[in-house]
Amino acid sequence: DGVADPTNFSTVRFPRNTYSLIQEIQIKFNNVVVQHITDYNMIQNILFDIVSNNQDATGRMMCSGLNNDPSNKVILAADGTTYNAYSKFVQIPAASGASSNLCKDKEVYYIKNFLGILQQGNVNVIDTSLVGQIQITITFASAAVLGYSKFTASKPVPSYTLSDIKANMTKISMPVEYYDSVRKNLMAGTVYELYFPHYSTFFGQASQYKNQSTRFTIAADSLDYLLGTFVYADREDATKIEGFKCEDGGTPTTLGTALIAGNSTSFTFNQSRYFKRNGADITASQWVIGSERLPAVPNTIKGCCQSVVEAFNLHQSADLGFYIGCQNIYDFEKFFFADVLSLQHVGDTSGLMLVSGLNTRDLPVSIEWNTRASVTGGKDAAEPVWLPMIIACESRKVSIGAGNQISIN
Repeated sequence: DGVADPTNFSTVRFPRNTYSLIQEIQIKFNNVVVQHITDYNMIQNILFDIVSNNQDATGRMMCSGLNNDPSNKVILAADGTTYNAYSKFVQIPAASGASSNLCKDKEVYYIKNFLGILQQGNVNVIDTSLVGQIQITITFASAAVLGYSKFTASKPVPSYTLSDIKANMTKISMPVEYYDSVRKNLMAGTVYELYFPHYSTFFGQASQYKNQSTRFTIAADSLDYLLGTFVYADREDATKIEGFKCEDGGTPTTLGTALIAGNSTSFTFNQSRYFKRNGADITASQWVIGSERLPAVPNTIKGCCQSVVEAFNLHQSADLGFYIGCQNIYDFEKFFFADVLSLQHVGDTSGLMLVSGLNTRDLPVSIEWNTRASVTGGKDAAEPVWLPMIIACESRKVSIGAGNQISIN
């Protein structure tokens, strides 16, 4: 609930990006589950940090209430008309009191982008006359996703409250001739198909060391890519919450100031501990599909970074790229680490959705992610325990028949 400690200027803040509060999302068409994504907030954070908006869009995102820069924001005052700006996490005047909107991080927040079928399908509009009633179920995350403005000995208890939750959507009505035509086609046996990306997560064994092998199987018509990373094994423990790692010489500050400083003690992660992805100590990373090792020569940290760039076609994009806080290979290794294996066609598809990934449904295969590390023992018990996390992205298809009949492939 944004409880604050104004004396020490340590307050509870919402994580970067409002969608970080969504733990799971489930979509039903005509009471049939067509998509259920767990670890939704982690997946979307990883994907956003890889394929982020250009700097020109940052201001528009912040003004739209998406909370894309929690280090530097404005908050509506209690009078409902005045905006209070703070330029650093810690610059919150004690006189404002723990009950103020400024200390509570209380504001109107929005989520405008969703993963999966709602916004990433091969059509921009979902016809409810075809699919029947759509039910969207959102499970919100625990307080463990929050962060402290300043990590001090005297810390407030983390909690948050959401009120007046609303959903707005655009409704488009077509001429009656359109619905008559669709109905006739369905009665004649036509089946409409809706393609969309789906995301599944798999986890390995928690350990302080990153010498590991994580194995799993997945049945998919088109397995498009695999993404491996390491997250905190205790990230769901709210007592482990830390600051946002947005610092200039160790002092919490704005992202812009930290970027300008650019010294060895400046950090620009600008996100809560829950979403940290760490690849420290890794010397080699390699995937095994069936019996084939990919790439043939295991990736180093720089190779992992290059795999991300190539898999998402960033080397040919003038508009998209890494999150601005990922400034160098050190940042990538400590906060944004990922290794990606693309199994689909990569390139400009002019808006078309290609089902060009690996078919693991007709020919099931075992998938394995192996990493090797420079440190294999001797760590202090107090050092972090890391959990291997794998995101598998596949192309799925919803088939829609007469009478709102829904089937998933």
